[in-house]
Amino acid sequence: MSTILGFLVLLIPILIVAAIVGVGYYFWMKLRYRTARSNQALIITGPKLGDPEKESNIFTDDEGRSMKIIRGGGYRLKRFQTATPVNLTSFQLKLSTPRVYTNGGVPIVADAVAMVKVADTLNGIANYAEQFLGKDQDEIESEIIEVLGSNLRAILSKMTVEDINSNREKFNHDVQEIAQKQLDLMGFKITSL
Repeated sequence: MSTILGFLVLLIPILIVAAIVGVGYYFWMKLRYRTARSNQALIITGPKLGDPEKESNIFTDDEGRSMKIIRGGGYRLKRFQTATPVNLTSFQLKLSTPRVYTNGGVPIVADAVAMVKVADTLNGIANYAEQFLGKDQDEIESEIIEVLGSNLRAILSKMTVEDINSNREKFNHDVQEIAQKQLDLMGFKITSL
C-alpha cells in the first residue's frame, strides 16, 4: 500500500507538470500559427523560409532578399519570423484632372473612377510589400491617383475632343494599358476604369 501511495505521490506532480507544459505548448503553437483569409495574403519574413526550388511561394529578388507569400491557407511561424497580412480587396479611386489641352488646343477637365487592387501574382504582391507595407491607405491611394492622373492627362493631350467622345473604349484601353505598366512596378492592378 505504501508503495502505491509513494508511486502516486511521485506520479501526480509529474502529470501536473506535463499538463502545464502541454497547455503552454498549445498556446505557443496557437500564437505562432497564422491563417490567411480569402481576401488576404500573408507576407512571411525572417530566416529559414524554405527551399525556393521546391516551394513556389518564396520570392527572392536580385539582391538576395526573400519573403514567403501565403494565400488561402495557414503557416506556422518559425523562430524570428514575422507575418504581415496584405488586404487583396479592390478599392475605388476618384480621379479628376486639372485643365488639360487636347491635341486640338481645346481645354477640358476629365473625371474618372478606377477600381484598383493589389496584384494577384507572387511578383506583384512582393512589389507591393516592398514599397507599401506600413503605409496608411490614404498614402497608398494618393500615390496611385498621382500615377493614374498623370497618365490620364498625357493621353488626353494626345487626342482631340472628337476622338475622346467618339471612341471612349479606345481612350479607356489606352489609359489602362499605359497606367498598368507603371502600376505593375508598384504591385497593383486596375480592375476597371
